[in-house]
Amino acid sequence: MTSKTLSLHDIKIKDLQTEISKRHIWINAISVLIMVCYYILGLILNLARGRRLYRLYDSPGSDVTMRQYLSGYTGQMIGMNSATCVITIVIAVLSGFAVFYFLYKTQSVDFYLSQPITRKCQFINIYLNGLCTFAVLDLIFTITGIGIAGAMNAMTIAGIGYVLINYLRNVLLFFALYNLTILAVLVSRNLLTAVIVAFIFITGDMLISTLIEGGLKSTYFATYYNPRYVLGARLTETPHILSPLYNHFAGMRVFSDIYEEANPLSGIFKFDILTLVFSIVVLMLAYKAYMVRKAEDIGTGVTYPIIKNILKLIVAIPMAITAAMIVDIALENTFGGYSVMSVIILIFVAAIVCMLTEVICAGNIKAAFKNIWHFLIAGICAIAVFAIFKSDVFGYDSFVPDLSKVESCALFKEYSYRTMYDENGEFLNTSRYSLMNMDIEDKESVAKIAELGQATIRNNRIFQNYVYRGAAIPESAAMSDTVTYGMGGYTLGNDAIVSYRLKNGKIVIRNIYIPSDIDEDLMNNVIGSDGYRDCAFGLDLIKKRMEKENLTGRMSYDVGFAASNMAFSEEMLAEFLDCYDKDLENYDYSLAAHESPVGLVNCDNNMQMYTNSIYYTFAVYKEYTNTLEFLKKYNIYTESNPSPESVVKADIYMTVCDEETQRALYDCNAVFSEKENIERIVGLIEMAPTDEWFLSADGCNVTLTFNAGPQEGDTLLNEYTAVIYPEKMPEDILKKIMENVVYVYN
Repeated sequence: MTSKTLSLHDIKIKDLQTEISKRHIWINAISVLIMVCYYILGLILNLARGRRLYRLYDSPGSDVTMRQYLSGYTGQMIGMNSATCVITIVIAVLSGFAVFYFLYKTQSVDFYLSQPITRKCQFINIYLNGLCTFAVLDLIFTITGIGIAGAMNAMTIAGIGYVLINYLRNVLLFFALYNLTILAVLVSRNLLTAVIVAFIFITGDMLISTLIEGGLKSTYFATYYNPRYVLGARLTETPHILSPLYNHFAGMRVFSDIYEEANPLSGIFKFDILTLVFSIVVLMLAYKAYMVRKAEDIGTGVTYPIIKNILKLIVAIPMAITAAMIVDIALENTFGGYSVMSVIILIFVAAIVCMLTEVICAGNIKAAFKNIWHFLIAGICAIAVFAIFKSDVFGYDSFVPDLSKVESCALFKEYSYRTMYDENGEFLNTSRYSLMNMDIEDKESVAKIAELGQATIRNNRIFQNYVYRGAAIPESAAMSDTVTYGMGGYTLGNDAIVSYRLKNGKIVIRNIYIPSDIDEDLMNNVIGSDGYRDCAFGLDLIKKRMEKENLTGRMSYDVGFAASNMAFSEEMLAEFLDCYDKDLENYDYSLAAHESPVGLVNCDNNMQMYTNSIYYTFAVYKEYTNTLEFLKKYNIYTESNPSPESVVKADIYMTVCDEETQRALYDCNAVFSEKENIERIVGLIEMAPTDEWFLSADGCNVTLTFNAGPQEGDTLLNEYTAVIYPEKMPEDILKKIMENVVYVYN
């Protein structure tokens, strides 16, 4: 066995490294082959393709030079957001298994442990061989890639810096995964167990995080909102102490966060520093495991039972919870009570995983029932975690922060018909912009709305799981006090997002559901505030943009069935914005929740790109007198209702719902072509809701068919779909519609 006192004597480190390299030559061969294909052949082909595309599409009149254009392709291949990390992961795992694989063979372990060198020196030399080989090979091919990109006019000074930083991050990733794999090998007694343990070490944290964030929270928390793709990585990604793999990808996402104007490298090093610290700790554990490992630790399982028991629970608990969650989803019981089937499946999976772990570690199927009582611990722990999310033990859905710790609030609809651009003409994500810039001063009103909205959405979800989804047609299809009318679905309120920006920099976000019977004064305190309107309508953004560029294009006024348009100058746009800004003083929840717009003003310049394009939309209400006067001044105003003489027929489609449950019962429709009925119907129609706070979902679809006059001997028919509300509809028309049932919801 290895000596604890002898040094290398006549054995030179160079000779030892050469001998180790020969024994692992297949790893080096695979590494070189992969890197040649990627760093040389792949890079050349990708740059050649980019050069061809630039000449075909971008070179004529482009402000982007060939070098700038191709540097993007170089970055995709060997830069910060490249797939080089995949190569690193593969080589790190293979190298980790290869360097200490001799411990699984009796002859090999006897040979290595009988060498006249200390075990410490042996570990260092074997370990460094894999790490240094990768670091040197990757550096050679990284520099080769930089040279190829430079020769093909596809590299900038900044690009060289990013490629070299990417190289350092890849070496760090290799260091971390290499250490984790080696630790898995050293605590395992055979290759199969080592593979399983390495998989748990490397991916366990990511899988558990995914289960919690993407599974349990989104499944069992009715108000859960994932801001990752809205706010960007800089604001949402946090380091994971046990997952260097996650930290590497998180750093890549932070670097590629195009919405941040700061240095693209800012924020990524916190992930790498944590990874470095974690990797050093793992290396120390691996070293300790090698020093205490016995020569006879060959066979099945892991070196110490405690390791097996910990790994058993780490695997069994998440898998049992996942199985129970899947059953709940299948039974549509995610917001209801506890299902007996879910609990049975949870315990069953916990038992199966514990039994399989024993079989794998023992290498004998008879060992399945050994330590069977462990599944009770796994089952109890799994039930406890499952209950925490299922019953919302910590009050996620009812959370309201201490308002003294809140800096500002936001309340908005996630999806808006408005398109927003920043002062430089760059397209903005409206949800992100609202989360970061909406500043509502009345925090108390926002908190009250949020508290009510959170309770409503939770109750609605429970309600959806248990209410019978269909019903027979009532005995009489006539008007009844037990039914309401609409376009189907709920009429209880509106989805919304509430967020709190805390003074410590944290952002807390929740989905809520605002009921339609909410106190309108409370809603007006928020929706009618300057903090809401300034952000939601973004007029200041347009004005700031006008200071930097001349905005011209086409302005149209659309009332649904007709639209008038004109060319606008920057002066006309400024005049319009002033008129609209004055009218926004009339905008509040009461207006948006009960009135349909009479038209939409659209401003565009027909440019189909994110930069330098203009596409603004403004809803106009009858109370917007300044805006309407502007439209009349420039002769693009159109009445919101068509002339009855131009309408050939009116097709009204309506869904009848149970008033108590708001579930759709049946659909009905009728077609009216009589002049008298058409006149009455046309006088009642309104534009389809477009405003984000328009809560009236109980309107009926009305399709008007127009006679546009003869064309080549035929009649040209144009259709327009609007909304009409049943409570405004004459009884005889409403009765005729309800008598013609076309679909029953069963």
